[in-house]
Amino acid sequence: FSDDTPLLLLLLFMKTTFNFFATGKPTKTLTSSPTITNPNRNEWLISTTGNSTEQVKSKDTILISTPFNTSNRDHAALVFEANCITPFDSDNYFTVDTTTPTSSAPDGFIQFNTTLEMNVTAINGTEYWNAFTDGTRGGWVEACIETYLQFTDDLNLGNDEAVQKVTFKNNVFNISVSLTATYDVDNVSVVRETANREGLTTDYSEFITAYLCADTDPYAAPLTGTTYSQGDQITVCVTDESGGI
Repeated sequence: FSDDTPLLLLLLFMKTTFNFFATGKPTKTLTSSPTITNPNRNEWLISTTGNSTEQVKSKDTILISTPFNTSNRDHAALVFEANCITPFDSDNYFTVDTTTPTSSAPDGFIQFNTTLEMNVTAINGTEYWNAFTDGTRGGWVEACIETYLQFTDDLNLGNDEAVQKVTFKNNVFNISVSLTATYDVDNVSVVRETANREGLTTDYSEFITAYLCADTDPYAAPLTGTTYSQGDQITVCVTDESGGI
């Protein structure tokens, strides 16, 4: 052995020691997604959680997506003209849907997107299409997307239809689309506008009387002068002429 032998052995030992620690496998900490839980009793809340996004899906279709946070209830969506009442005269213009819900916390709420797909080729040239007046190829359309929570009347409570809307959120969009020289979709811009509201009228039977009341004292005089907003909880008392209900 030469004078350099101890140093060489030391370097080999250090290399072996380093490789020993480097080949150890790291451990993994597993996490799970929050569980979707049932909503609180009588809770029917719905709200948007951010701006809507838009994208060009194909040469003649666009996709608009709006995020929602709601109570964990059955839900669906519809599309109307800008007045949020009148349906379009063809199903070829728009397709509306909701994505599979997820939950960010086990709190009885869910998150999903309401999506609207517009066929520009189908709606171009109809009464709903407004061509740009500055010479640019393209135009704009207004549409109202109604996202709502619903329940199914399995007890036959006398509703005309088994599925009933409980609360809803309307979003009116102004959808501007620019077209290429071959009239393919080039770009899209979406602006959310203020939604119109339509009053609802309920027809009660002539044999009963229904009135707003306090749940702590249902036999007190009917409540008056109270203003409610969509989604507020109210108590309705029902009685017949004999007071037996």
